[in-house]
Amino acid sequence: RFTTDGTFYMAGGSASNDLEATAGAYQTTGNAGVNSGYIAHFSADANDLLSCTYYGGDEADNIFFIDLDNDENVWVYGQSANELPITDGVYSEENGTLFVTKFNPALTELVAGSMVAAGTWGSGGVPIAFLVDRCDNIYISAHGASGDLTTTDDAVYTEGGFYLAAYGPEIETLEFATYYGANHVDGGTSRFDKNGIIY
Repeated sequence: RFTTDGTFYMAGGSASNDLEATAGAYQTTGNAGVNSGYIAHFSADANDLLSCTYYGGDEADNIFFIDLDNDENVWVYGQSANELPITDGVYSEENGTLFVTKFNPALTELVAGSMVAAGTWGSGGVPIAFLVDRCDNIYISAHGASGDLTTTDDAVYTEGGFYLAAYGPEIETLEFATYYGANHVDGGTSRFDKNGIIY
């Protein structure tokens, strides 16, 4: 994800403990042999690593998506077998399997953290799309959802294999959540745009 000055962030998961976490990073070590999430910030020409942090616990963590808000804070969305940090005032669910987390641009501070899609590993689905819109609302979707996930009163469907949710700024509120489709939805079946439209 590119910033306004052309630098860029990337994120993912790695079973290596040899990534170059930078001084002052939020988390400087991962778990060798077990996937840990990571976020890295590079110069515009990709020659310089500006900052890098791990993110995760003792069990598997994977960051699937990354986006920036209006202040270029870093938001990530992924899947975890851990109980990752949940900050005060956010919407969260006990035993959540998917995480939505906000870091400051320098990747030294976790600003907001939430766990959603409660269940056991994999029951919340596999992340398939993510966006922070122009108003800093947050959108997630996942396919292969098999758990009893939270839906709102205006949900399109209350069961299915595909899950979609929208949260207010700072992930303080759940605005909308629905299932869609039947038992199986292929990957790549949803995208969002910055105006808050779901495709």
